[in-house]
Amino acid sequence: AAGLGRGAPRAPSATARRGAARHGTASTTRTTHSGHEPAACLPWLAPPAPLCPAPLRPALRLATPATPRRLATGGPASRARPVCLSVSDAPAYQLQQLRMSPTPESSSPQLQEQESRMPAGKTKLRLGTYMCPSHPVELYELFMRYLEEELPCEATLMYESRGGGPLPDREDPFTADTLDIAFVTPTAYVKMEDSKNPHVELLPVAAVFKHPRNKDGQPGYFSDIIIHVDYEKHVGKLLDLRGCNWAYSSEHSLSGSAVILKALREQGENASFFGNMMKSGSHLKSVQMVLSKQAEAAAVDANTLSYNKKYLQDKGKDIIVLESFGPLPPYPIVVNSRLNANLKEKITQALLKMHNCRLWGERLSNFGITKLVPNNESVYEKERELRSSIQNTSVSVAYY
Repeated sequence: AAGLGRGAPRAPSATARRGAARHGTASTTRTTHSGHEPAACLPWLAPPAPLCPAPLRPALRLATPATPRRLATGGPASRARPVCLSVSDAPAYQLQQLRMSPTPESSSPQLQEQESRMPAGKTKLRLGTYMCPSHPVELYELFMRYLEEELPCEATLMYESRGGGPLPDREDPFTADTLDIAFVTPTAYVKMEDSKNPHVELLPVAAVFKHPRNKDGQPGYFSDIIIHVDYEKHVGKLLDLRGCNWAYSSEHSLSGSAVILKALREQGENASFFGNMMKSGSHLKSVQMVLSKQAEAAAVDANTLSYNKKYLQDKGKDIIVLESFGPLPPYPIVVNSRLNANLKEKITQALLKMHNCRLWGERLSNFGITKLVPNNESVYEKERELRSSIQNTSVSVAYY
């Protein structure tokens, strides 16, 4: 409003501009003693734009490195997913800066200013998890924040919910050098090892989870067979489930499928033991199917059940654990072999002592983890042996 007052400079009229053009002179404006910008530079005093189709509006891209994103979103995995805001939503000073910048996405003053605030020479760490949604993404955000503080470093977290490891129809992120650390399933790790990928290494550390059968505090996890409480009077063990509707997360799942097929084979049975085998898509969905009686029983990752009970109806009191199988090989942490050996050792030692800090130990406990302990490749031979024992066993799948 002050710029439109009596003392404000005025832009040359259209007549004056045409006259100047005829005489070959440039139309100029003077700067007032009050320090105002020339009127021609003020966007609200500029002549109206010609009537023509409006171009696509530019977007203001703000980096959010702490926001997890999918691996398959495209673009370099080392860059954070941008948040796109309409120009009409941006503050006035940002709009002026965008007008001044010929390439707002790559050289905007906002990004330059943000980059200038980043400490020089700080380690960048790219983490990814394939364990969601069966495991809460907050667990892997916890590891990310801890490593940022402990190393220190600048870390990003990406997640892929469509498989327990790198997708077979996509380029491997370790081959492409788009990931530094990944949390994968034991089955996915064994496949990665068997593929002889030179860029894949096991980080020698694994989590110890709470479970009624894990009295010795060993790394690994269990598979829980669950039923609805309404069936408790008639079902006391696995063999009582003959002919039932059975839910499982995936035919590749160690805890949701393979360990059960092995148990049935040892009893002289096969997949036809169940009346119908329904593929749920995740351990969490299997739990929900049993709770709603869409399925009569299921085998699920015990840690998925334990963590999510508090979010289920009546805190999951209608879910009964019939039997538990395990311990199964621990969830592996895979590291890119290109990482500096000293950095890999720092990451390992940082994770091994994480539970010793009261604050971080309490946060781990919220996810059912008591501590992290050393791990090695030999424990995954159990996975290979189990898979070999059910090599000719298949499941009949119904999708839900």
